[in-house]
Amino acid sequence: MKVLLTGGTGFIGNELGRKLVEQGHSVVCLTRDVERAKSKLSYPCEIFQWAGAGPVSKEAIHEVDAVVNMIGEGVADKNWSKERKQALRSSRIDATRDLVESFEGAQTLKTFVSFSAVGYYGDRSDEILDEESTKGDGFLADLCEDWENAAKAIVKSHPGVRLVIPRVGVVLGANQGFLDRLEPIFRSGVGGPLGSGKQFISWIHIDDLIRFLSDSLKDESIEGTYNLSAPHPVSNSELTRELEKAFQVMAKIPAPAFVLKIVFGEMSQALLYSQRGLSAKRSVEHFKYPTLSEALGAIYGGLGKNEARFESFLWVPKKPTEVWDFFSSEKNLEEITPKNLNFRVIGKSTDEIEEGTLIDYRLRIHGVPAAWRTRISLWNPSKEFVDEQLKGPYEKWHHHHGFKELAGGTLLTDCVHFKLPLGALGRVGGFAFVLSDVKKIFTYRAQMVTKKYHS
Repeated sequence: MKVLLTGGTGFIGNELGRKLVEQGHSVVCLTRDVERAKSKLSYPCEIFQWAGAGPVSKEAIHEVDAVVNMIGEGVADKNWSKERKQALRSSRIDATRDLVESFEGAQTLKTFVSFSAVGYYGDRSDEILDEESTKGDGFLADLCEDWENAAKAIVKSHPGVRLVIPRVGVVLGANQGFLDRLEPIFRSGVGGPLGSGKQFISWIHIDDLIRFLSDSLKDESIEGTYNLSAPHPVSNSELTRELEKAFQVMAKIPAPAFVLKIVFGEMSQALLYSQRGLSAKRSVEHFKYPTLSEALGAIYGGLGKNEARFESFLWVPKKPTEVWDFFSSEKNLEEITPKNLNFRVIGKSTDEIEEGTLIDYRLRIHGVPAAWRTRISLWNPSKEFVDEQLKGPYEKWHHHHGFKELAGGTLLTDCVHFKLPLGALGRVGGFAFVLSDVKKIFTYRAQMVTKKYHS
């Protein structure tokens, strides 16, 4: 099957794209910036430029069997000025309308999956909301309704096309989206309930969302509107308690509703509105993670107090045996590490790297000189290796480098498990800054690796 994705470089898009490629499908990705997209994609695909307005090129939609439309600027990324609200509408409604019109005359299209959100239901207190519930009031509800209507035009122009509209809850996954925003706050010890804490949050683990999207492309019985949220929505206070357990912190600093309204204006409704979304079409058996504790356990399990984990994925068009030599040489780390760190290799304990090799480095962290010594604790050529800090700025640093063959190329995986020094003091004073630095390091690395292997 040939599947076209909009929003394919984002959190959900990357997870879905990898799953589709692993299943043997070919993927087309529409993006504003083709070169930038290459450093953000964790799966191979045909990439075509499309700014979300006007027609999509005929080459991009040629012989496409299915579409998954995830386009749209982040609702909570900026305050809702008049211009911002227009951008939110245009990036969803106008873009979806133009995408649909681009398929005029297309003969191969069979399935069109177009995102919406539980924001469709507005602020509904503890009312149980399923697919038959009425639309709510407010900007988000109107936005979702118009977004859905733009997608429904595909059925009018292509009567045989199966339309699926998932109204998605908050998506939970490691280092991405909703949790990515909350983790630095809670780990720094300043988290707490928002507003009254009574408002319900409809959520779904990323794996369960991807399973639905994958199934929707091949299962012809999946059609129409679906609430895509786990069968156990939680109140904001319950969410806070579960995050306390997951992060092993105390989160007792509330954010009153009036403060959120002052700070965020109208956008505060995205934080304070209550949506107790459930699906009348999906039973508990459809969910790998039906409860929040199970979902957070899958994401943060195995971490001790004051510990965190960061994961990064990048696909390159070379086989593992072709990229191993570069990534397994300590000298090449200098090439793919941000220049402001002044990263330098001082030496290593063996002529060739092997399990047990010690490597010494020098660097500067925000201008402060630091020495770093690591030990290679796992060495599996062309597949994986692990370096662990013995001396350096962290109390713990465990970095797993993975090389997985995928569609004739390599999925590069990096999983860093780290712990800051100074206990709670280090956590409160530096976690958010350290996590930001780690992200910047791997973003830069992805850009340098992309230049090397996609040129």
